[in-house]
Amino acid sequence: MTAPTFPMVIRKGSVQVKLYHGQNKLGYHSYYVAYYLNRKRKRVVFSDPKKAIAEAKEVADRLDKQEGVVVEVHPKDRLSYQSARRYLDPIGVPVEIAAMEYAAAVAKLGRTPLGEVVDYYLKWGPSRGRKPVAEVVEEFIELKDEARLSERYVKRLKWTLGKLMSRFKGNIMEVQGVEIDSWLRSLGLGPRSRNNVREDIAALFRFAVRRRYLPRDHDEMSAVPVLRETPRDIQVFTPAEMAEILLHTSGRLIPFMALGAFAGIRHAEILRLDWRDVDLEAGHVIVAATKAKTASRRIVPIQPNLREWLAGARKEEGPVCELANMSNEIHDIVVRINERRAEPFRWRQNGLRHSWVSYRLAQIQNADQVALEAGNSRQMIFKHYRELVRAEEAKKWFGIEPEADARR
Repeated sequence: MTAPTFPMVIRKGSVQVKLYHGQNKLGYHSYYVAYYLNRKRKRVVFSDPKKAIAEAKEVADRLDKQEGVVVEVHPKDRLSYQSARRYLDPIGVPVEIAAMEYAAAVAKLGRTPLGEVVDYYLKWGPSRGRKPVAEVVEEFIELKDEARLSERYVKRLKWTLGKLMSRFKGNIMEVQGVEIDSWLRSLGLGPRSRNNVREDIAALFRFAVRRRYLPRDHDEMSAVPVLRETPRDIQVFTPAEMAEILLHTSGRLIPFMALGAFAGIRHAEILRLDWRDVDLEAGHVIVAATKAKTASRRIVPIQPNLREWLAGARKEEGPVCELANMSNEIHDIVVRINERRAEPFRWRQNGLRHSWVSYRLAQIQNADQVALEAGNSRQMIFKHYRELVRAEEAKKWFGIEPEADARR
């Protein structure tokens, strides 16, 4: 191959790039690429004539395409640029955008390698993309229905989360705590009702975290304050009132009333009980974890009077209470009582359970045992039920028995 002859000129269109040969101060051969850019003379030195010619052709080509700014880049930097383009062109990201985003990431992360951050996100971040609020709510409600939770609780969830879906129609990751707080304020709810709605939404978010629709450190609910509630007095039935209630209760509803009044089992828990959970011989009722509000198994002793009330209705198996909704039945009982009363009788909310806890605590004077039987905390027992009733009243309460005719 014939050796190149210098000086020479590389032409591309109207562009000319000249090459010279000479020696530097140390006596080594040097090859110079010279051209004009923005009326200023540029010169790049090479020790290899082939690299000098390649550079001259590259410069001429770029100048001809009016990409003169690029040719100011040093040849070594140009190699880096070309390598970067090979990585970025397939994903359609310009070099300058990639550089800007990388610099911003490093400014926030410091010395943490970007790859480690990506691995962490893939492991702990949302793994199923952005999930619409409506779809998360649908999955959450379906799960609660399958768990056979109380009809009243599920109905409340559907109301609350239905309102949430109407207000927030986008993805669940886009729902902000400050917006939830503002929305709750606009509903005009009292402190207790608002706190209930807040807890329902918080439960939905916890579910979304478990399903990886939200990151595990999601804390938007921290921006939604819990309101201070005015303490409500615990109201209980007197022994005379309880006897009156049972007198006006039909036979098929006796197990429900008796288990609530004399074992303190919650309304929703009774509706989930099977007669196989009621062991009259062993003297206890087993509330399984799957049937308990707290998802913790507990054993409640059967008092002698409760045994008498259940004996006539006892079955080998099947639901203890065959009704799914007791609201209408309780209303009818109150109506029947008031038909024979001079003074009006009023049903107490959660009155059966509140009464049992109060009378049981007065009976045995052991808050730890009552808390265990009630499926509640010792602190809650002391805070709400201590010294509400006297021991002699407790004796009357657990002395309420069916009439002899009712037992036959």
